[in-house]
Amino acid sequence: MWLTYAAYLFLRSAVEDPGQRKRFASIYGILAFSSVILTVVIIRLRPDVIHPVVAGPSVTSDSAVGDFNLTPRIAQTVLFNMVAYVLLAVALLWERMRLEARLERLQARKSELLSQL
Repeated sequence: MWLTYAAYLFLRSAVEDPGQRKRFASIYGILAFSSVILTVVIIRLRPDVIHPVVAGPSVTSDSAVGDFNLTPRIAQTVLFNMVAYVLLAVALLWERMRLEARLERLQARKSELLSQL
């Protein structure tokens, strides 16, 4: 799936015409999404593959937690990742607001200096 996404990004940068780029990228995106569905289905249908089943009961464990049927270890991992991404989003938002305020001060200073000329 990573290679599919890399190919999508390559396609977006390879076509110069904006209209054609949008059309090709949207068609490729729709077709490439089938790899996501195929991956999920294959994991469920073929128990002998190396991919673990992380949502819902699996061959090795029937224990599940919550409405999403996550195993306890995966539930902890998902919770940790959600907290980490929220903290990252807050930090990036704060940094963006700080940079915008600095840009506004710079623009005000620039207009002040230009008005003195």
